[in-house]
Amino acid sequence: MATVYCRWVNKGQFGKKAWDGVPLASMDVNAKLEGFSVFMDSFQGSQMQNRFLYIAGSTVYFRTSYDVTVPANTWHVGSVSFPVATV
Repeated sequence: MATVYCRWVNKGQFGKKAWDGVPLASMDVNAKLEGFSVFMDSFQGSQMQNRFLYIAGSTVYFRTSYDVTVPANTWHVGSVSFPVATV
């Protein structure tokens, strides 16, 4: 098992389509299964439960389940645990 804790502030505004992830980091392990957890942030709105810290393979992503435009200087924080296999 591994746990990733992530704090991130996006410098500029950006838009993303639903389920299209923003790669944040890579790891030296591979997730055996996808992992996700709600990714808390300072972005106002009623869709917070639909923004995720997402793990697939050896990459950590920001991902949403809806089309979104995220304002500049939004902070995000969260953690997710998942089973791993060494690379």
